[in-house]
Amino acid sequence: MFGSILVDSSKAEESISKTGEKADSLGSKLGSGIKTAGKWAAGIGAAAGAAGGALLGVANKAAETTDHIDKMSQKIGMSKEGFQEWDFILSQNGASIDSMQSGMKTLTNQVDELSKGGKVATDAFSQLGLSYEDMAGLSQEEIFEKTVIALQGVEDTTKRAAIANDLLGKSGSELAPLLNAGADSVEAMKKQAKDLGLVLSDDAVNAGVKFTDTMDQLKRSFGAVFTQVGAAVMPMFVDFANWIINNMPVIQNVFKTVFDVINQVVSVAFDWFNEYLLPAFKEIFSWVSDNWPTLQKIFETVFGVIFDLVSTVWTLFKDGLLPILSALWDFISPTFPLIQGVVEVTFGAIVKSVEFVVDVFERVTGAIKTAIEWLGSWNDTEAKSKDTSFKSGKDYDGSHAGGLAYVPYDGYIAELHQGERVLTKSQNANYNSNAGDTYITGNTFVVREEADTKKIARELYKLQREKERGTGFAPA
Repeated sequence: MFGSILVDSSKAEESISKTGEKADSLGSKLGSGIKTAGKWAAGIGAAAGAAGGALLGVANKAAETTDHIDKMSQKIGMSKEGFQEWDFILSQNGASIDSMQSGMKTLTNQVDELSKGGKVATDAFSQLGLSYEDMAGLSQEEIFEKTVIALQGVEDTTKRAAIANDLLGKSGSELAPLLNAGADSVEAMKKQAKDLGLVLSDDAVNAGVKFTDTMDQLKRSFGAVFTQVGAAVMPMFVDFANWIINNMPVIQNVFKTVFDVINQVVSVAFDWFNEYLLPAFKEIFSWVSDNWPTLQKIFETVFGVIFDLVSTVWTLFKDGLLPILSALWDFISPTFPLIQGVVEVTFGAIVKSVEFVVDVFERVTGAIKTAIEWLGSWNDTEAKSKDTSFKSGKDYDGSHAGGLAYVPYDGYIAELHQGERVLTKSQNANYNSNAGDTYITGNTFVVREEADTKKIARELYKLQREKERGTGFAPA
């Protein structure tokens, strides 16, 4: 079909028309099949992977909120529930509870000054109708609430602002919208916060804090593992880096030779691309341009199917998987300490495996050093005297073209020749136990004349020599 469109120009429009009809038919059938099977099989499989990540994200966000409640409530000096109530109250009046930390500190200091008879504190609280006896035994949260309600009762806005500044410092100006409200507004907004479900119980906050601490310990455990691995690997890399620095002239010479070859290869490849591939790409682009309306219909059909599939996956996740995963999380969360123990054991095994890999890597780098040293020395020799065989750096203990009856010690280095073979230790021992006479068994030999006798003798001698050469006993 494509060949007709590209080559036979007289049939181009007819072929394009047929291609469009087939594409429409294909897209329709494909869409029907995927909509039926994809909504159930593929949809469930795709949603399962995304569900875990989404659920963990929700848990992390909730833990972040509860941890903020726990830490800030302690800094400000409020209960966990009180902090959440005042967070809602202040946010509804254009203020932030996080900025009230300094204001609470100023208020605490003023109450202390009140107990000592300080003039500023005594005058400010007395204008609110409060005395030290009214504050004695109250928590910081209760003192703050009593002070705010008393300030709401001052009708003169200028006087109220001055008292708020004396008792709360700069934070007093941020409370102006709240202080302008009626005295009953605080209790009303506290009730509204609870009715809206914005106030978490202490148990819920503590659970979130525990989750945050557990995740922090888990992250630190992972970090410790990678730190241990890095500490084990660093000396090896330092040694290798020092070796590279010391051998840089040799390495540069080797790489210069390599890159010269690469440059030649790239030049040939570029010429070949310009001569052969580029014209082909131009032809393909021309064909795509001519047939774009047909291709566009195919793409629209396929992407329509993909959109339906994604919509189905989302529906399955929202209505089916999310409730199940939520219940599963409630069931799994108490087992975090056990999971942490398993992770610690697992990463202990991983550390041991890494130590083994480090040992192997050290051996590999040693081999690389030897190879580069050999390449450097080989590259420095004259062309006629270059030896392309790789030497390990040790002298040969001997060349035994005529055979070797026994290897005297481990690590013995000998030069082998084409056609020879080497026996194992057990095979050699077995041969030595039967290395005396050679016995020949078989059918009766028929000798018709003296030439037959000589021929048989030559063949037997040849076989004997081959056997002796294979075991290392044949003379030179």
